[in-house]
Amino acid sequence: MGTHMDLNLKGSKVIVSAGGSGIGLTIVQGFLAEGAEVATCDISPELVSQLRKNHPEVHCEEVDVADAKAVQNFTQSAIGQLEGLDCLVNNAGIAGPTSPIEEIQEADWERCLSVCLSSQYFFAKAAVSTLRKSENSSIINISSAAGKYGFAFRTPYSTAKWGVIGLTKSLAIELGPDQIRVNAILPGLVSGLAPEAAKSVLRFGFLELGLSEIVSFTAELNQPSIRVMQKIWMKCNPEDTFDHPKLPVNHPLQRHILYRSQKTDWLEHYETSEMP
Repeated sequence: MGTHMDLNLKGSKVIVSAGGSGIGLTIVQGFLAEGAEVATCDISPELVSQLRKNHPEVHCEEVDVADAKAVQNFTQSAIGQLEGLDCLVNNAGIAGPTSPIEEIQEADWERCLSVCLSSQYFFAKAAVSTLRKSENSSIINISSAAGKYGFAFRTPYSTAKWGVIGLTKSLAIELGPDQIRVNAILPGLVSGLAPEAAKSVLRFGFLELGLSEIVSFTAELNQPSIRVMQKIWMKCNPEDTFDHPKLPVNHPLQRHILYRSQKTDWLEHYETSEMP
């Protein structure tokens, strides 16, 4: 599993939304390591500045992905810098409020859905005409385990992530004839989450899934997850699975649903990760 694979990504042109930290930064670095050309954005000027410093080869801009016009402008700018586009990774997302439904404010609801769901529509709309020109085009949407199993007290986030699955399946069917693969990845909790947020997730979310004895879960989104993403790029083999030795293979915290663009069925893959 630790062996480097030549995935033929050298020179591939990739846009990753919200690539300044966390999952997005790991995705950016994973593609760079394979020789891809990458453009990304982030809402934080500090993270944009840091990414430009650490990866000067990456085209990076400050963008609020909930702003349709800003996404359109960035996407066209990135495509111009890359001189084309082969892959769009819709990664941007926020946690949203952790509250009972009657206490959730409308502005918080709308912001969460705008960032987690609407931004993926904005990016796909802006990128699809260029993706049609690629000989190996792909859209990868980051959803969540909450997008398949629900998440008590995290209703806006779970709703948005369920919407991502619907968007993915619909685009897979729509864009399959254009040879554009459209897939979704559903991560569980990853390291880097703020301590208080992690406590809220554990308290309100995992207990609802029957996971009553876990104190911490630090599934690093590193090489195992990058391999999952790379297999998507390579029109993954339906026989491949990735099993975590300490969790049942059907456990929602490590399940990934990968939708295929040229079929209406779906495949399940599993991510290996280290757990204390």
